[in-house]
Amino acid sequence: MSRQAVFTVVAIGLAGVLVLVLLELGAIVIVESDLIPAPVPRYTLERASSLGPSQSFWADLDPHFGVWHAPGARFRHVKSCFDLEYHANAHGARDPEREKLASDARVVVLGDSMTEGYGASRGDRFTDLLEQRFSRPFLNFGTSGDFGPTQYHLMYRHLASEFTHDAVLIGLLPANDFRDDDIEFGRRIYADRYRPYWIGAAPDFELVYVRESLEAEATLERGEVGPRKLLRTFSYAFNLIEHVQRARARSEGRGFSSAYYDFSEYELARMLHSLRLIAQDAGDRPVVIVMIPVVSDVERHRAEGEGVPPLTRALQSFAEGTNVRVIDLMPTFDAADPDPASFSHTCDGHWTAEGHRVAAEGIAQGLEAIGLP
Repeated sequence: MSRQAVFTVVAIGLAGVLVLVLLELGAIVIVESDLIPAPVPRYTLERASSLGPSQSFWADLDPHFGVWHAPGARFRHVKSCFDLEYHANAHGARDPEREKLASDARVVVLGDSMTEGYGASRGDRFTDLLEQRFSRPFLNFGTSGDFGPTQYHLMYRHLASEFTHDAVLIGLLPANDFRDDDIEFGRRIYADRYRPYWIGAAPDFELVYVRESLEAEATLERGEVGPRKLLRTFSYAFNLIEHVQRARARSEGRGFSSAYYDFSEYELARMLHSLRLIAQDAGDRPVVIVMIPVVSDVERHRAEGEGVPPLTRALQSFAEGTNVRVIDLMPTFDAADPDPASFSHTCDGHWTAEGHRVAAEGIAQGLEAIGLP
């Protein structure tokens, strides 16, 4: 190779490196300025669990409901607006240690990342605040990792119901609960995940899993660090690009709509099927559905004017004559502050400690109004 050719190759290589460096620096500015709430690289390959080689605090581990935490797992969660340490108890729940059998009155709580307290310290979450207010344990079985109503049902049937309790509380997040139960969406976005879905027609839904083998996914989560894992760990630019791609895919067909208003009859039937099964498994215990609005839900509600949103009406109708009750936090957050975004992290859509406080107050008032025993 001639000297000129070598010079050209070196120049191209240096130019490529410069572009990558500028891309990384630009991504750092965008993420750290909270312009786009992409994950912050952790810059460490430290394992998430002290009890095993899992590389993730949220991994597809359970054969029934998929994503969960390894017992005893711990994880440092870093984003531009918070830096938190998460811990899982001996049963995999991000909660204090709990015995399965207890003589005191306890409430089992099901839900996704809002319920788990993504971005919130333990002690600041609404379940912790309710536990203090009512002087009874609220057992938090919520988890992040794209967890929907089908999984709430399976979580309750196969794990949470094993703990003695007197009531069930479900944190329903319409903004993504319809989407998390959509198998077509799952095949596009979560094709490499072990996730359950209802298919077919109501009332004869059939439970299927997109990925047939849990072991294959568990091996993927627990195996050697791959290139994507390395890039997520060390690159702002990769996290930013991946975040934008996922956000674009998740918004397909919904735009800035609100799931309180924009849902199909089939989506509703599928959701009610899971809620009905939870109520059946609960027996005589009261089941309380807590509807959790996000910023776009509150904004849409204000735009629509006064009145009960269609999804709230549908759930209230479903609850009539049953052991199910509905608490909608929409009025609580609508009245709490002119800016509904004030209760969410600046770099993330999940609640701050103040958001959890407002939610706990709304739930507590609702529980007192319906006379939770």
